[in-house]
Amino acid sequence: MRPESRRKTNDLRDRTSSSRGLCPASDFRLGSGDPHRPPRKGRALPEIVTIGPGLALHPVQPNEIPLLTQLQRAAYEPWIPVLGLEPLPYRADYTTLLRDHEAWLVRTDDGTTAGALILSVPADHLLIWSVAVSATFAGRGIGRALIDFAEAEAARRNRREVRLYTNALMARNRALYRRLGYRETGHETMPDGRHVIHMAKSLAGSGQG
Repeated sequence: MRPESRRKTNDLRDRTSSSRGLCPASDFRLGSGDPHRPPRKGRALPEIVTIGPGLALHPVQPNEIPLLTQLQRAAYEPWIPVLGLEPLPYRADYTTLLRDHEAWLVRTDDGTTAGALILSVPADHLLIWSVAVSATFAGRGIGRALIDFAEAEAARRNRREVRLYTNALMARNRALYRRLGYRETGHETMPDGRHVIHMAKSLAGSGQG
């Protein structure tokens, strides 16, 4: 599903690592989007990206921030009893966050919102801040497809590394990330007591540009 540390976290809601039926990262298809909407400054983001049969990513518009907030809260709420506190994506102010982060919504062909992806792209890497999948669509490989898309974006933008953050108590997610090639690069205990795991994956063939 976003991928906690210093306002940065990533915790999957999806319960599977299977990407069956979804496009691999190299096969993402770009849609035409709105020809009158200018590209985001310095990023030239595609407007629509197909990530699987009947599934497309759309950049979040300002009027969709309440929808994004609702989806994030629903996806992360089940983690509250596990962590003993609210995950950062659950309580984030997305109007403020999206001033320097990018957010995408996953929609089905009938317009149903199935998930969300939030990224940050510093000069030397791409950060997966959050991956969230609606409970209705859990187990369909959407979380894996969103990670594949994030890695494809990192390569497209000439970033050599993808990073993410997760809570140490989210063992299932940590195991999934390891299967996807992410290595643990550090542990950190925050002032509120949460134990954060930092993870990263190097992308072969990406040059810094």
